[in-house]
Amino acid sequence: MINMVHYSNPPQVAREISKEQKVAQDFEAIFLRQILNENMIEDSEQMKTIKNMYNAEISKGMASSGGFGLAGMMVEQWRKNGD
Repeated sequence: MINMVHYSNPPQVAREISKEQKVAQDFEAIFLRQILNENMIEDSEQMKTIKNMYNAEISKGMASSGGFGLAGMMVEQWRKNGD
């Protein structure tokens, strides 16, 4: 008997990104992290550290999945300018 495996959600294939896309995504992640960290004024230092680490990961994920679209706009502008 042949055992057939069915994937309802096939594994994601890693997509290649250009260096300019990576730089733009990194910038967008930093920008988003700054926005997320704005409300940490009254937290203890330990909570600030934990929230900062959490926000760093969230912002990276947001930027790599399209985020606010800032990275895409940056890459588009760079390509128009030929830089």
